[in-house]
Amino acid sequence: MSGTTDQFDDLDDRIALALKSDGRQSAQAIAEIVGASAVTVRNRIKSMTDAGHLKIAAVTDFAAAGFEVLMMIGVEVDKRKPEEVGEELAKFDRVLAVNLTTGANDLEILVGAPDMASVSAFMQDEIGAVAGVGKLSTAVALEVYKYQADTVTTAGRED
Repeated sequence: MSGTTDQFDDLDDRIALALKSDGRQSAQAIAEIVGASAVTVRNRIKSMTDAGHLKIAAVTDFAAAGFEVLMMIGVEVDKRKPEEVGEELAKFDRVLAVNLTTGANDLEILVGAPDMASVSAFMQDEIGAVAGVGKLSTAVALEVYKYQADTVTTAGRED
């Protein structure tokens, strides 16, 4: 990664974007796309993954996974550390993301479910049983215009 382990450079970004389009393609194929040698591409991928800056993973789309309902739930934590509650909530299969936040809620979670009845049961039976969960604020996603958890590049970074 440009000789360091803490920053992507333009070549790293292009390699990551090529992997995003097809994480199974060969180093040679990526090398042809990004204009570098296959050895350089292999070394860059190894450096980025070893440093924890890159993970190659399959991402399933929500509907294909059976999630017809996506709900964002704000959680106010009461009489317990928010970090502990967040770690416990993260263990549920229906919970797709957990974020410690500032503002009105201590935590924000993203929940996927096949239908509203499943969301209701999950909130009452599972989230409601977690010690420290206080007031919940919910919002249902009506349409997802962008969900991009698989890539971070330097494109939006200010140096």
